[in-house]
Amino acid sequence: MHRELERVLKPGDVVLEKWDVPWWRVSYHVGAAGIRYCQRRWLGDDCLWTHNHAMLYFDPKCALDFVLPVVRWRPTIAYYGSVSVWRYAGRALSDADTAVMRKSAEGFIGHPYNVPMFLLMALHGRMGTRQVLEWMIRAMPRFAVCSVGVRLAMESAVCGASGSAGLFTGVPLVGTTPAHYSLGPERGSSFEEVVRFESGKRVDIGGGARRTLSPRSCTTTRS
Repeated sequence: MHRELERVLKPGDVVLEKWDVPWWRVSYHVGAAGIRYCQRRWLGDDCLWTHNHAMLYFDPKCALDFVLPVVRWRPTIAYYGSVSVWRYAGRALSDADTAVMRKSAEGFIGHPYNVPMFLLMALHGRMGTRQVLEWMIRAMPRFAVCSVGVRLAMESAVCGASGSAGLFTGVPLVGTTPAHYSLGPERGSSFEEVVRFESGKRVDIGGGARRTLSPRSCTTTRS
């Protein structure tokens, strides 16, 4: 799987990953389950709500990875067996674009994963704190987590320093989840699926990269 992934991946691709975490790793298990619950409740079944982690790929040794205890670079060989790759469809990303993204990503590396911010973001719609959280994250990006950090790094190149035109239509920064990258252009996302693997086997996504499938509509093929 990993060699095939490396042949397909391009700098600036978003990698969504499904974490099946054992219950005894309590913090990861609760976080993964919580993300899936929120994604399915907010976005419905017509997205990859089962994929609960997002990374930003640059090369086989480096993908921006927000995990406990600190944000790190993660090599392709360390990806789990269930992943999907989503590529920005607004325009072709240049070397200059990905260089800007990488510089932004480097600012996250080594910072502790912000668990309190993760919890506040999950509750922002209920607590009316969205505007405050948006300001905090844009002013101090190290507070970002997972899909929000990926979005910030991408918008630094795709949308310019102001980030005035986001990657998603009508989605606030703090409301960004991994599943938002899988919604497809018809639901306001700027990404198209390139390839998907389930348990290490390539999945037939049917109809090419422009089709976005529900997790229940996939069939596996031998790689």
